[in-house]
Amino acid sequence: MKKILFLFLLFCIIKEGYSADIDIEGATFEPTYTGAATYSTTVIIDTCTINKQMNFTQDKFIKPNVGCLVGLDSAQTILNNTLTSIKFLNNATSVRTAYDLGSDWSNATSSFTVPCDGYYDISMNLSADLDTATSNFNCYIYLNGVDIASTYFYTTSVSIESVNVGTIYKCSAGDLIAFKVYQVSGGAKNLSSYSYATIWLLGVY
Repeated sequence: MKKILFLFLLFCIIKEGYSADIDIEGATFEPTYTGAATYSTTVIIDTCTINKQMNFTQDKFIKPNVGCLVGLDSAQTILNNTLTSIKFLNNATSVRTAYDLGSDWSNATSSFTVPCDGYYDISMNLSADLDTATSNFNCYIYLNGVDIASTYFYTTSVSIESVNVGTIYKCSAGDLIAFKVYQVSGGAKNLSSYSYATIWLLGVY
């Protein structure tokens, strides 16, 4: 009942275009209307801020659509002793069917543009064909050109290796997320098309 009352009062505030305090069990909220309300079957709120901490927006909160799975359609060659951006695609189909719910991943720049402030689950799974007995792969998640998570794998035998790296990170709108790899084996190596990455918005702030 209290939730229904809160939503009703919030709707009234948006409709009339004013601010008010709402007290629910001792917690005070201060909804402030900041944009024109749209009356339709899908959107009734444009933008509303509660205590300047939680943002309700029509495309990122009411209809959550921030997330992607990107992959490779074919093997990518990684040169020796060279930090290399992984050319993930949001339309890859060879192994996993990629998707990009909010069209936030760019195939051209191999990066994800953060659409709104929030906490993001970022992870990558790499599969590499190591045809040299001694190989060392370093895998990185980058935010705005800075390494925020990394791992590595080392092998002394000819094999196909897989490695995972992931983090939950507080990001701001406009930040760029990218995935990179660096290997030292004495020659070029291939990432297989089984490699992929995922990015999901867990919550706004």
